[in-house]
Amino acid sequence: MSSRPTPRQALSLGGHNRKIIHVFLKKFPPAIFARVNIGDPPVEVWLHIDTGSDLTWVTDDSRVGYDPLDSSTFSYRSCDGLSKSPSVTPSRIRGQCDYVQRLADDAVYAVAGMATGMGTLGLSLGELSIIKSVGTKFSICVGNFNYISQGKHFLALGDDALLVGRKILLDTKGNTYRIKLSSITIEGQSLGIENVLSKTKSILDTGISTISLVQEVYHAVAEKIKKIMSDAGYEESDIYKEHKFICYKGVIPEQKKLQVSLKFGKVSLDMDSTTLFIQLKSIAEEVFCLSVNESPIEENLIGIPIFQNHNIGFDTVNNKLYIKPVKFPGGYVTIWWDIMNETRGSYSANVTIIDYLKNHDIDGPWALRWEWAEDEILLNTVGATGTQLGNDSSVGDNKWPLNSNLPPRGEKVSKYCKGGVIPSWCTIEADLPKSSSSFQITVGRVGIEYYPPAYVDFTTPRSNFMCFSMMPFTKRRGYLKTWRAECGLLEFRKIDNKEDL
Repeated sequence: MSSRPTPRQALSLGGHNRKIIHVFLKKFPPAIFARVNIGDPPVEVWLHIDTGSDLTWVTDDSRVGYDPLDSSTFSYRSCDGLSKSPSVTPSRIRGQCDYVQRLADDAVYAVAGMATGMGTLGLSLGELSIIKSVGTKFSICVGNFNYISQGKHFLALGDDALLVGRKILLDTKGNTYRIKLSSITIEGQSLGIENVLSKTKSILDTGISTISLVQEVYHAVAEKIKKIMSDAGYEESDIYKEHKFICYKGVIPEQKKLQVSLKFGKVSLDMDSTTLFIQLKSIAEEVFCLSVNESPIEENLIGIPIFQNHNIGFDTVNNKLYIKPVKFPGGYVTIWWDIMNETRGSYSANVTIIDYLKNHDIDGPWALRWEWAEDEILLNTVGATGTQLGNDSSVGDNKWPLNSNLPPRGEKVSKYCKGGVIPSWCTIEADLPKSSSSFQITVGRVGIEYYPPAYVDFTTPRSNFMCFSMMPFTKRRGYLKTWRAECGLLEFRKIDNKEDL
């Protein structure tokens, strides 16, 4: 790989002071990509998120959208001020600096549009890293690679990072993210490899598409899984044998909930059959392949598969790693987006927020933010304060009344949201009207075909939520279309600052 660093000031991460970045998942080999803007005028690119590299680079190729000569923020950088390194060398052209790096897994970068990305977003802690310029914290939340459309996937930087869940020590020496893997259990049984693991370092690296374990550990894991699958009657496939993947014929077994736990001290990261395996379809047959292989170096490379169904937060100053499974025992909030009527180039919708949290009211001031799927804009709101920010829109704490030029409608806007508080459905005897709040919006610049918002974010002063994508839903009575999103409660902060998870 050879490229020049991109100017930091030319990279737009997130938007409007909120550094929350949409993430695209590539199923095979598993990888995650951030959608960012680079240059001026801005060009949208997809960059491979890599915690194993400090370099953020983008392909110098106008065919994929970015041409440095067309960008007013582009400039060359010399090697002055950078530490001597085999990776960083002065260019033959004066005033320029070349960066060349061979990755541990011999990865090769290719240019083929969004499928393989247009470069790398380097999140390790080297001199060229963007981490120090956007804040020393970040979090990565991804769903399941086998069910990409069913989850919300995002990268949050700086103060927007979600640092919730259980904590383990994060070793950042050498500008890598090392963690201590202490044991591995399969179906609740220890593999007896604790002595080997105690002498082996483990690197948390999102640039790796597998969980790559040192030889002795890998063989112990592989043999145990192969025995379990054989006893259950699953037949191995040779289709990817040359790439040293363990694959089986058919589809991932739903009835066989194979459980593998990687333990880091008292904290474990759990994987079941749907996160351990990747479902693939070849010309000849359907197969599913194990996301575990042998490490090419004498260290465990804990790659992106372990992130599935988790929010993992990195605090690089305090050397802490936060691990939170994406489960919502505290309940969730549902957002209904009902299309009331359409005109040429616009539509009106009734948006309802319902509180299904088990033990908490939605406290104000709350805020609902979203990013439009295309070029839509927010024209007007009734029952809430609305704001249009570039391609994003938001509404906040209900305020009564507001100006209205929406088409008249018999249904009144809910006024149960008093002082910004929406009572919980579980605490007011399942009274749905009282545990919900509605407002109305008018949306402009709408095409003949229009789609749900691409991204939804719901916040309150004391709660952290994770919202799933807004999806089409069965049309509700009296409406032309209905979309729905759910936001699960990740964390609730009490007034005395004690956590109530």
